[in-house]
Formats: sequence, structure tokens, C-alpha cells
Amino acid sequence: MSNISPDSSPAAKHSAYNDPYAADDEIDLRVLAALLWGHKFLIGFFAVLCFLIGVLYLHFAEPVYRATLQVTPPQGQQSQTPGGGLGALAELAGAGSLLGGADATSFELYLAGLTSLEAANRLAANEPLMRRIFASEWSESTQSWKEPDSALRAIVRTIKPWLGVENYPWSPPDGQRLQEFLEKYAAISRDKS
Repeated sequence: MSNISPDSSPAAKHSAYNDPYAADDEIDLRVLAALLWGHKFLIGFFAVLCFLIGVLYLHFAEPVYRATLQVTPPQGQQSQTPGGGLGALAELAGAGSLLGGADATSFELYLAGLTSLEAANRLAANEPLMRRIFASEWSESTQSWKEPDSALRAIVRTIKPWLGVENYPWSPPDGQRLQEFLEKYAAISRDKS
């Protein structure tokens, strides 16, 4: 016979477990921890299973590439109905400013052009500017671009193939990287007063 009575378990000591309608809303963290510890192998199994499903997905998933296109009207052209018969529809969709509507100003078009790939490519031709922006990748001693040394980068390059993610080779900064830099760090505000 067992010396443990049915009411001596940790769960039985609390009235909330004995009476489902009790007003006791307290949670005993020890009971909850014991419950989780009792199912540690089941929890670990599902964690490993989810990890393996994620790795398999990365191996078989097709990469998604993004392209953006911004259409702006030629300067100096004004029309009564911007966009022709689609002007009202464009205004409803919030694209009226792209078709030269009342919301489009030269300043807004200028701001959009600042972070464009075309502007970034022109700025990338300025070597002193590129050396300053990407200073961690410029070697003064060799007067050339170099891949930055980083322990984190080495760890990521080691783990990526295991997860099925492609390791792209390092390349010197160019217009594309400068555009990403401008989109991330260029903050321009407009005083509308």
C-alpha cells in the first residue's frame, strides 16, 4: 500500500484544483514548472521537429527576388486630367501623385529620386564618398576594397549552408549597396509650414 494519500499531491493542495468554480486565481509556478518538466521530452521533440521542418523548407523553397519601379511624369508637362481617364482611379488608389496629380510636387519627386538606383549609381562613381561611407571595407594600406573581418560573419557563413541558405560571395560596395544604405539611413523631412 502506498503511504501517499490522493490529497497530498501539489495540485490537490490548492482549492482551485479541487473546486473548478473557486475564486482562487493564483498560479503556483512550482506546479507549472513540474508539469513542464514532466513533459520535457515531448516539448523537446516538437522543438526539434519544428527546427527540422524549417531546415527542409529552406532547402526546397524558391528564393524571392524583389524589384521596384517608380514612374514619374516628365518635368514641364501639365495636363488637365492627369493620367488621362484613369486619373480619378489613380487618385482613389493613392497613386495620383505619381501621375502628376495635385499632390505631386517637385520636392517629393526629388526626394524619391534621392534613393533611386540611378542616383546611387552616380554617387557610387565618387570614390572618396564611397570610401567614407563604407570605411570598414576600405584598406588604406593596399588602397583597395577588402572584405570586413568579423567573427559573426564567419559564424553566419558556416551555418548558412547547413540551413540551405546560399552564401553569396563578398563584392566591393556598388550602387546597389549604396542605395540600400541611403534607404536605411537617409532621413529627410519636409517642413510643410
